[in-house]
Amino acid sequence: MSAPTPEAGHELRVDWPDCRARGLCAELLPERIALDEWGYPVVLGPVPEDQLTLAREAVTACPRRALHLVRR
Repeated sequence: MSAPTPEAGHELRVDWPDCRARGLCAELLPERIALDEWGYPVVLGPVPEDQLTLAREAVTACPRRALHLVRR
């Protein structure tokens, strides 16, 4: 198995059964997460390298642990 290439990047994923639409993730990372009309997160594309630290902070801050950062 080969190592991921730098272009592979990261993306955010939401574990829908665990999400309770608190909106903290969108407050911490508005460049990558918007809220729909019910307050649930909508991920706005892959996470650029310069936003990885903020994405990790949003993942850590999620009170339900419903937000995950994964390699694409």
